[in-house]
Amino acid sequence: MADRNGAAGPPTGPLRYSDRDRKRDYRQGRKDARRHLPLVPRQPAPTGTAELAKRPGADSEPTVRATQAVAPTPFLTELFHLRNQVLADVFAKYLEERTRLLDQLRDADGRHSHLVAEQEVAQARLGDVASPLSEEEAIRRHYGEKEAGHPEELVRRRRARERQEDINDAHQQLRDITRQLHEAQVAAGRARDALDSQLKATQARGIAINSHFEQRKANYLNGLAHQHRRGPEMLRALALTDPGLPDWLSWNNNKALEGA
Repeated sequence: MADRNGAAGPPTGPLRYSDRDRKRDYRQGRKDARRHLPLVPRQPAPTGTAELAKRPGADSEPTVRATQAVAPTPFLTELFHLRNQVLADVFAKYLEERTRLLDQLRDADGRHSHLVAEQEVAQARLGDVASPLSEEEAIRRHYGEKEAGHPEELVRRRRARERQEDINDAHQQLRDITRQLHEAQVAAGRARDALDSQLKATQARGIAINSHFEQRKANYLNGLAHQHRRGPEMLRALALTDPGLPDWLSWNNNKALEGA
């Protein structure tokens, strides 16, 4: 429901701006103009925002004309605050989700670094056990074999079988580490892709929200200028009252969001 200034509440769900909404904002502009809002001075004040003006066909330097910023109407004030409030909610949700995804990315990167170190150890172990048995290793008897007096041929077969088992275990360990390493790489890649997608989705949502409120402002100003007795001066003065978008909402610089 509209409040006493004619501004609607925060948009819910998909942003829609119906003909009824357009007419409502337009009528509010005409209503404020009939109430002589905003008050625009007849002559520019000596201080204010300077703008260059040059008569068509004139050869002289453009003259400097001051445009005084006037106080925005209650409708515009609420509209600007409502826009930034909605954008702040989007930013808060972005930060919350970004923190969760960064935790996932750090966890995946940490596991990846740990597994790289384990892989190097496993490769070194495989290189050690894959080398042929020396003569000393091939006939080395364990304590029980010495006590039992096992023949040398039997000892050789046992040492060869044990070496093959060590090789098989080393290969299996290296395969397991390689598989886990791949899983960590995939997890890190997914987290980075999710961060990038979330960044783009947040920017798209911000653009849609800003566009929605720009439409509302334009229809309101249309009604205001149509009814206001000093329409052109009023529009130039009101152009200075918009506080603008928050710093994080930058379409040309992703660092504003990536560094949040």
